[in-house]
Amino acid sequence: MKIRMLTFHTPKNHGAVLQAYALQTHLKKICDDVKILNFCPSSLLKKYDLYFPATKSWFAFAKKCARLPFLLFWSHHYHRLRTSRKNFESFAARYFDLTERYASLEEMEKKFPDCDIVITGSDQIFNPERQPFEEHRAFYLDFDTRDALRASYAGSFGVSTIPEHCKGRIASFLNRFDALSVREDSGKVFVETLTPKNAVVSLDPVFLLEKSEWEVLAQQANEKITGNINRPYLLYYSLLNFKGSNEHVQRIARQYGLEIVVISHSACLHIKADRVIRDAGPLEFLKLMLNAEYIMTDSFHGTAFAILMKKPLNYYHEVERRMLRSRQVLGYLGLGQRVISPILSHTPDDSMMSYTKEISDKLLSLRQRSMDYLNDLLEMRINNP
Repeated sequence: MKIRMLTFHTPKNHGAVLQAYALQTHLKKICDDVKILNFCPSSLLKKYDLYFPATKSWFAFAKKCARLPFLLFWSHHYHRLRTSRKNFESFAARYFDLTERYASLEEMEKKFPDCDIVITGSDQIFNPERQPFEEHRAFYLDFDTRDALRASYAGSFGVSTIPEHCKGRIASFLNRFDALSVREDSGKVFVETLTPKNAVVSLDPVFLLEKSEWEVLAQQANEKITGNINRPYLLYYSLLNFKGSNEHVQRIARQYGLEIVVISHSACLHIKADRVIRDAGPLEFLKLMLNAEYIMTDSFHGTAFAILMKKPLNYYHEVERRMLRSRQVLGYLGLGQRVISPILSHTPDDSMMSYTKEISDKLLSLRQRSMDYLNDLLEMRINNP
């Protein structure tokens, strides 16, 4: 049996890279030949260019240009960002089993390898307005995959509603799948409203691996980056650098007598921290998560790994439509009160929580349902050669 995956494996983003690793690692437990389709057009590479990353508007581009002289002037910050990128590249070279590189959708279609199943996912592969259109088509598997069974795993639409002008196109794409798995309940509604197909709600791939498997991987981290933290610490994993998060980070750290350690690529950080780590690759991210006493984050995958590592956590966000993914997984586990947001009226829980048997059992049940879906794909292929 041969499985080929199409996913976001190129971003310099801890969650994206680790979800790709997790799905490939789990699939290798149930199938002897698993590779990631190395779809790597220049448009994807430019989105993570250190100097001029691709943007969606002229205003965003102007902000990136204004940031460049600052990066070059503050050379040690630039050096750490460059080190982080090298750590990502090293991780990919060491742990990803890739096909040859495809620089375009046309090339991938022309050279598409012989396989039994092709799986797209996870993350926002189903975003209805993804640009450029070549990427949009690729992640919806809108190309000739020969005789391979087409499936998605934990695909996310990344939106609360699908724009009216996109619905026909998205319906056409989805109808070509043999099996559909989505990450959010809203995604299941989208699929089942736009098509006659059913969709299974599955966990993000990082949950397919046990804590012990992540612990083994974390031991490979560079101690020069993760070492020299002498006191118990609160880890704030920040992608969006919200100003409003600082007061909550400071309050919780004081409450429990913790140092504040931040993982961030932001040049002008709004968090007052004892240590800021800008050069963490995927392995260092795991090690810092594993050793933290408390975790606060504005990231879905930050939330996911806090749960996997069984850490007290809070998820902070200020944009309601961007909170869906984290709020859903926390809600599944009865942890909805761990969300902190100025737009929510509830009183958040920032206690030094423990993970009860009830929480563990809920996660185990959700994980098993996700694994069953992937096992069923193999059965489907066997029964329909």
